[in-house]
Amino acid sequence: MDEIRPGAKPLVAAIGEFSLLVAFSADGDIAIIECKLSHNTQAKREVIGQILDNAAHLWKISYEEFDQKIKYKQGTNLAEWIKGKDTLEDWDEESFLANVQTNLKTGNFILLIAVNEINEELSRIVQYVNTSGNPGYAFAALEMRRFQSESIEILVPRVFGPVRAAKPDKKKWDEPSFFSKLLENFGEIEVGVARKIFNWAKDNSMDIAWGEGLQMGSFVPILFHQGIAHRLFAVYTTGVVETYFSLI
Repeated sequence: MDEIRPGAKPLVAAIGEFSLLVAFSADGDIAIIECKLSHNTQAKREVIGQILDNAAHLWKISYEEFDQKIKYKQGTNLAEWIKGKDTLEDWDEESFLANVQTNLKTGNFILLIAVNEINEELSRIVQYVNTSGNPGYAFAALEMRRFQSESIEILVPRVFGPVRAAKPDKKKWDEPSFFSKLLENFGEIEVGVARKIFNWAKDNSMDIAWGEGLQMGSFVPILFHQGIAHRLFAVYTTGVVETYFSLI
């Protein structure tokens, strides 16, 4: 994963159906993986539309709905499923779930097309997506060539596409920038409501975690109870207040 998104940890769990896999890193990165084992040029071209369509279906889905889908497939919720992986050490569950929620809201996914042999057309499309504009996701193709000699089989992976920083640009919001943007988007009434929420959190000795969205600002009050951080809700410069029921 580091080759596709520098700094990203390895994927630790995946859930799939047919040619689609949705996988997770310990930090809450979400990878959408489309597998296309075909020599058909048209099929490899169509997989671009398929993976973008799957990403669009996950984009802005609520965490609660997403967690229900995981529970339906795995028999347990996302946090318990990831927690059961033996490879995890010093795993931060609160941070993982908060990052999953943020990635669902912003569409900041890792999109990976896995093929048995990449052709020039697919390689060119992937390179174009990565060099035109600044999409808020990582996009790559993974070629898995298979070589076999008698009883020995070797898979040789090769990554195409990510020629830019894997994570989109970030802006660290703070109190002045947040309320300035909210005022720009709305008016004094909305700013007053957000200010009351902010002051209530501060008056009750809560920490404030500021978002890092490039366009959309946010803050999250954090309540510490018995040494555990609980993220209660998020307030956005879009005028939305999102309650984290699953994290309380």
